[in-house]
Amino acid sequence: MTKIADSATQRAYNFIRDRLQNRDLQPGSRLVTRNLAKELGTSLNPVREALNRLSSQGLVEHIPGSGTFVHEPNAQGIRDLYGVREAIESHAAAEAAREISAPELATLKEICEGWGRLATRMREHSQAKLGPEELAPWANREEQFHITLVSAGRNRMLSRIVSEQRVLSSIFKSHCAMEFEVTVETVEHVFETHSELVKAIENHEPDRARKLMGAMLHYGRDQVLAHMENLR
Repeated sequence: MTKIADSATQRAYNFIRDRLQNRDLQPGSRLVTRNLAKELGTSLNPVREALNRLSSQGLVEHIPGSGTFVHEPNAQGIRDLYGVREAIESHAAAEAAREISAPELATLKEICEGWGRLATRMREHSQAKLGPEELAPWANREEQFHITLVSAGRNRMLSRIVSEQRVLSSIFKSHCAMEFEVTVETVEHVFETHSELVKAIENHEPDRARKLMGAMLHYGRDQVLAHMENLR
């Protein structure tokens, strides 16, 4: 019975999390347990447990007496999130510089080369920014880069923590940057900085890898904050 209950809770968690990431549930909107359970075809308890888990991760907010709501990101929340990411992912980059395998290094290089080809294509076709259909693949490749890098550090606890934080980061970005533009300049910057990081990892330079990762996260944080300011 416990395994069945755990499976139902995980299914509810995945369902709600995916809807958050896909922006089907808007910031500030109320999450009605009964409605979610009906959509899932399940009882109320798995949905309640899933919402409690999402609340502990900061993805939704429970307000006593009012209900559970989709989290609305703010500037301080973005700063806090990136501060945590810098502490964790910079360490992960240093560990990867010590432990990375040849296949993992090849994966990181392939992702960077893909960004380089994309930047070249955009310049050749005078494409100022990515189209809507290109944004999801772009985000997926960035996610793959970071997941591969963290896994290369051979620290299971670190991998789990970073995985959770990047889920939160992707949701923050999708909600506070509904019309976030990825310009050709951004693509070129990502290609150059990530390629430099991969080179430091390949050369087994942990201190340099740590610093480069920190600088990359500062850039991402500042972009999100600037976009939030422009939306006001």
